[in-house]
Amino acid sequence: AEGAMSGLQGAAGRMGRGLQSAGGMAVTFGRNMAIVAAGVAAVTGAALAFVRSSAAFGDAIGDASKAAGMSTTAFQEYRFALKEAADMTDEEFASAAARLNKTLGEAREGSMAAVAAFDKIGISQAQLADASFNTDKAMAAYVATMEGLKDPTIAAAVSTDLFGRAGAGMGAALSGVPGQVGSLVDRARELGVVLGPEAVEAAGEFDQKMNELGASFEAMKNELAFSMMPALNKVLDVITDYVIPALGMDGLGGAVKGAMDLIVIFGTEAGKAFSAFKAAVGGAVDW
Repeated sequence: AEGAMSGLQGAAGRMGRGLQSAGGMAVTFGRNMAIVAAGVAAVTGAALAFVRSSAAFGDAIGDASKAAGMSTTAFQEYRFALKEAADMTDEEFASAAARLNKTLGEAREGSMAAVAAFDKIGISQAQLADASFNTDKAMAAYVATMEGLKDPTIAAAVSTDLFGRAGAGMGAALSGVPGQVGSLVDRARELGVVLGPEAVEAAGEFDQKMNELGASFEAMKNELAFSMMPALNKVLDVITDYVIPALGMDGLGGAVKGAMDLIVIFGTEAGKAFSAFKAAVGGAVDW
């Protein structure tokens, strides 16, 4: 019996040394993967982050202009102009434009209050009924009317009917200064701050694909972790059900140490490699 136990312990020791050797190989593999990923990060990380930031900016323009019912070009031009002329933020303009689009929809659905609001800026019911009359044209009519009103209180009241309370300050700021918005729109074009429709569309597609890529990487990470669990559970079961009862706590020696070291090493190094890869595209992918 003592000879059999001694042989089992010897075999366990050899198994432990083999596992430790495999653990060393795992360390080397993990380090090499980390070096490769770090190289990728150095070359592509900054570029991807830059492109992703620009794409997100363009995509936001596309979303906001769609909510406002405006073309992306007119949305950007009026946003630039009204930021200067009416001291509006990007968020305030986007909200105001969306509200104007809502009021236009209400007028077309028969709201007399909305129809009356548009009548005050020279828009007839026949124009409202015309499908080609959009928020771009409504904004142009509004601006022209405000600039022609010398009384800021009347401009504020008319604006409130179209935009809600947030429009009062905008109307008052635009009143009595003919041509200022048009000049600012021209300035925006000169400065090149208006993205073309193709650029906005491309930005939206790129941003969507990067979001999908981020979701795919997250799923891949989880799948990798889940795929490792059955094998690791079996290792733990063998140690618990067979190795410990056969050898006793004092006889585990290299077998248990090697097995546990391997589990820790694989988990740690895999985590390092994934973290390094994550850093490579961290600026471009949402994790």
